[in-house]
Amino acid sequence: NEINSARREFLHLLSGIGFVNKKVAGTLDAAHWLTSDMNKNSKNWPVIHAVVCAGLSPNYARLDRNGSTPFLYQEKERISFHSSSINASKKKFRSDEEWVVFHEKFATPGRTSVSRCCFISPLPLLLFAQSVTVEHTERLVVVDDWMKVPMPAQTSVTLDELRRHLDGLLQRLVQDTDSVDKNLLNSIAEILD
Repeated sequence: NEINSARREFLHLLSGIGFVNKKVAGTLDAAHWLTSDMNKNSKNWPVIHAVVCAGLSPNYARLDRNGSTPFLYQEKERISFHSSSINASKKKFRSDEEWVVFHEKFATPGRTSVSRCCFISPLPLLLFAQSVTVEHTERLVVVDDWMKVPMPAQTSVTLDELRRHLDGLLQRLVQDTDSVDKNLLNSIAEILD
């Protein structure tokens, strides 16, 4: 019941800001929710991670594998996976598991931890972080003034352009749902996948 209530509330909020058509939102029930066009990316993990990344900005951290115990760093602050996190028991991390988005961090004496987190690719960081600076000569993109993502200059310029278009698209979507190019939204989902 709580999940269904939260789902209805979330749908109401999305409808209120223009992400979901109000008429469609009013007619959806649990039986039609799973087959709805609005739910077409429900199993597309890269898209889901990107949405989580956008929603939890600026709660990002970088995994540092140096040493016997992996640690996370948010800027210069050292963070640990809390023992209740599924990531705390991992012995090895894949090479693409470098960036983490987390819900909240909490501190105990001598330790700051995160428990609810997921690994994300650099692409959602580049698209949804608060600020992105392209450093052409260093072949680097600096996200939120501390996260460094190596990238060829031409690719970073293209991503910066995509980011500006995405920001404009989201602004238009909030202001007027009828003016949004749905093909562009589908294209962004394909890029993230």
